[in-house]
Amino acid sequence: MRDALVLVDQLAHPFSQAYVLTWAAWLRIIQRDAALAGQAINRALRFAEEQHYPYWIAMATAQEGWLLAQQGHATQAIARINEGLARMDAIGTRVTHAYARGLLGEVLVGIGRASDGARLVDQAIADVRQRHEGWCEAELLHLRGRVLLAAASGTRRSAESSLLLAIERAREQRAKAWELRAAVSLAQLWSNRGCCSEARDLLAPVCNWFTEGLDTADLQDARHLLDALG
Repeated sequence: MRDALVLVDQLAHPFSQAYVLTWAAWLRIIQRDAALAGQAINRALRFAEEQHYPYWIAMATAQEGWLLAQQGHATQAIARINEGLARMDAIGTRVTHAYARGLLGEVLVGIGRASDGARLVDQAIADVRQRHEGWCEAELLHLRGRVLLAAASGTRRSAESSLLLAIERAREQRAKAWELRAAVSLAQLWSNRGCCSEARDLLAPVCNWFTEGLDTADLQDARHLLDALG
């Protein structure tokens, strides 16, 4: 991504620059790096507005909603993500629409609206499958599992099934980042149930696969959980 940012500055081609700036922000969101995501989102949104690109403004608006949620401003976050989704609908784009809805579902869970969050994530998964936008399906399945864990206790089995399916999808795509994130959530669930050996056997291989990015939030979470598992 750093190489891409340098290249678009050299090309001085505004649409390409907007493209790269927006996806640089998505990358930071996926990495759960709120500080760097904030910088990237602000730059992407400012540039898109200067160039009057509704397509990129829509995405950056939804991204800003995610950032507001990380900062503890849930009400503003919900409004901003909804605004971004509405902008996407207005110009007829569905790219990242499902992923943004999944993020909105996660925000709703955080303010006690687990059923609304679950409904949104289910809609996002259905949309991804209908439109074959498979790049984020594993993560949406992971989000669904987490949402169900935050809901009534009767959804624990469904949550576990969703996390297992998330891992399966990620493995099919060789998407190790998504696999790691889902494995952490499932290992934590199994650990809470007392199945520490199974949790360790699930998490250790995917965690040890990584040789870079060791300071990212997901790998730090995985290492801390493995340490706790013994």
